[in-house]
Amino acid sequence: MEISRPEDRALIGMVVCFSWNMGLSIIPFLMWWLRDWVPFLLASTLPCGIYFFSQKWIIESPRWLASKGKITRCIKELRNVAKANRTELPSDIEEVLIKYCQENSQEKHQMLQIYIFLIINVSNLDGNPFLNYLFQALAELPGYALAKVISDRYGRRYASFLGFFMTFLSSIPVIFLINDPSMTLAVYALCVFMKFSLALSYFTVNLQALEIYPTCIRQTGSAIGIIFASSLGTLVPYIINLGVSVNATLPYLIYMFCALLGAVFCIFLPETLSHQLPETLSDARIFGKDQNIFGKQKQRNNNNNINDGSDKPLKS
Repeated sequence: MEISRPEDRALIGMVVCFSWNMGLSIIPFLMWWLRDWVPFLLASTLPCGIYFFSQKWIIESPRWLASKGKITRCIKELRNVAKANRTELPSDIEEVLIKYCQENSQEKHQMLQIYIFLIINVSNLDGNPFLNYLFQALAELPGYALAKVISDRYGRRYASFLGFFMTFLSSIPVIFLINDPSMTLAVYALCVFMKFSLALSYFTVNLQALEIYPTCIRQTGSAIGIIFASSLGTLVPYIINLGVSVNATLPYLIYMFCALLGAVFCIFLPETLSHQLPETLSDARIFGKDQNIFGKQKQRNNNNNINDGSDKPLKS
């Protein structure tokens, strides 16, 4: 993501989400065939070992290396990139990177919980649990494709808000229909649509996280967000149990509330479409300050346009 062009970020994010979804779609067939959790766990975990043999073809982020002052290795990785693109680095690249490091030497999630809820809750829906899981996984594919189009054409915030808000709206009828046995098919269709809607937000939130955090803490910030969201995800089995032991509508009420919070909170994030990624904490501090509530550039008053030095432009 950090070494790609701004116009390619959404495409890369979509490819990653598609790969994740392919794994989700294979899981129910694998479990249906094996019928035992031990061989299923081995079959779904051992392929991860392939990653350890792929390090030769994966480069470290030159942005991150430069932000940490690792000039020699940064130049080495940039040469690999230049070689792959059949071009050459500028002759003064080392001086440029040293100057950059000297200038910056002083700079030293509801969505995932909802996602986990929909995955685990398939056992509470009528019908074949393997097919329920499969159909909900396949529903994400068009969601990712639509999220890529909307986020590239209208902006990341619009795609994220649309996903959360559609999820909120589609959960309302489920609350009234979940206890009616004659409406099982309608409830199932709404759950699949909710998974589709959430895919919009899932795709965009992950893309925004990579674009909003500055290079120096991008991995750390994203990791903390995932850890926090996964910690909340541990509550999902207990929330689902409320639907079994207390009332079937309770999980969907909580789900609806989380989706509404996500829709509200994403409005206050800065728009990142076609913007330069922030490099330092100073860049991140001013990133989005010149945007209004709709993510558009604020109109400046030329008579009072006094630069106090706090709003430095992002480095290209």
